[in-house]
Formats: sequence, structure tokens, C-alpha cells
Amino acid sequence: MNHHSTWGSNISSVADLKIALEWVNSLGYVRQISRGPHSVGTTLETLLGHDLDAMPLRDFPGCELKAQRKETSSNITLFTKTPSWSDVGSARRVLQKFGYEDDKGHRQALRINLYLY
Repeated sequence: MNHHSTWGSNISSVADLKIALEWVNSLGYVRQISRGPHSVGTTLETLLGHDLDAMPLRDFPGCELKAQRKETSSNITLFTKTPSWSDVGSARRVLQKFGYEDDKGHRQALRINLYLY
């Protein structure tokens, strides 16, 4: 695998992203292009021709791309939809209503997983 190979087309829809991810899958094993905990995401974004960033904004139309190493113990999803807070008011309101004191007793915390069935 040439580290400089990238998806050569514009990704402007979820359908485009699906095709690009299928292309990445067809490459098989790809050696990481950097070191550290973010190397998987860096490698994937580079393959997809996306500018590297750590912004919590959408990488592609309709989604923020997430990646993680195989057999990691951390919880993460591959795609995280940005919530619409109009139904509940705000993230702060949800935290105040459902949150709990963190394990160090320093702040309100809330860890949740949402599933769509």
C-alpha cells in the first residue's frame, strides 16, 4: 500500500462516503501513517483525502467520521450524529437533569450511548 494513495473523488454525500469506505476496505491491511492514539483516524482521513482536523464538526455531509484500533477497550461509534437539542432545550439542560457528579467529585458528568432501532 502506497501511503500516498487517496480516494480520488469528491465525497459530497453519504452515498459517496459509502463507496469511498468500500474502496478503503478493498485495500486490505493498511500500515498507519503516524504514531499514537490518533493514528487510525489520521490514516483513514488521509486515505479519504480529507484534511486532518480535531474539530467536532462533520467531516462529511451528515456525519463525523470516527475510527479506533481493533480490540480497544474505549467506547466509540464509527459515526456520531450531531444531536438536535430543540426537543430537550440544550446539552446543558440534559446534563443538569440526568447528569451525576464525576468520580473525582469535580463536575457534573453524563456518559450515554444512544441507539437507533
